Amino acid sequence: MNALDGIRWLAVVPFVLALWSGNRPVHDTGGVHLGLSGSLPYPVTGGWSFLDLPSTGVTETLTTDPVGSTGLLAPLLGVLVTAVLAAGYLGTIHRQLAGEQPQVLTDVRRYTVSVLGFQLFVFISVIALVLIGALSAPFVLVTFVGLIGGGYFFYPALFVIVAEDRDLLSALQRSYAITRSGGAAFSYAVRYLIATALVSIPATAVFVNLGYPGTLAGLILLAPVGLVFDITTMAFIEDALDDLGPEVRRT
Repeated sequence: MNALDGIRWLAVVPFVLALWSGNRPVHDTGGVHLGLSGSLPYPVTGGWSFLDLPSTGVTETLTTDPVGSTGLLAPLLGVLVTAVLAAGYLGTIHRQLAGEQPQVLTDVRRYTVSVLGFQLFVFISVIALVLIGALSAPFVLVTFVGLIGGGYFFYPALFVIVAEDRDLLSALQRSYAITRSGGAAFSYAVRYLIATALVSIPATAVFVNLGYPGTLAGLILLAPVGLVFDITTMAFIEDALDDLGPEVRRT
């Protein structure tokens, strides 16, 4: 894949972010665990998108949080680290597809605030939907549909922020414009979901069954795979923005 030339080092970002969020139980079931995991398009596709962890067995937690799991410092620092890394990561991918040289620090300064805003938007939306679902059993369906619908309609948003250097509000509007009619955007989301699921079958069988060290190795080896997924998504979003027509492009 020519788009990877010169930026393979970017795979460190999916690995670091997967490791940062690694407070997850790694189980030893005493047997062979086979699983399936898939996801909608994601700005930074880490190894967890391809690994299905068993829910039973002897648990050993993969703990990688460097500042502890209590208090506000860890989550706040995690949000900031994620925003900074995602801004530089997506900016570099966009420049690579445009035939430009990486300017990581420039992209971090340019996009971090908008990425933080998107994270806040997602956080508030998820909390609201969870609270609605907690009202009574019938509202659980509302929560489920809301989470799936939000994940679909706004999956292009961060890519749009970088591809067109937009603020958060206009990026959300552009994201909805890309996805609302289904078509290519829906087809891409389905193909992405299927592709991550297909990768997860052998990845889970190989890495998860080796417990803690196997899962850690999986996060390392799957990081370049996630990078390929993210480059492909950026290329698709840029093509979709072109298809919207010049009359609605930002000037």
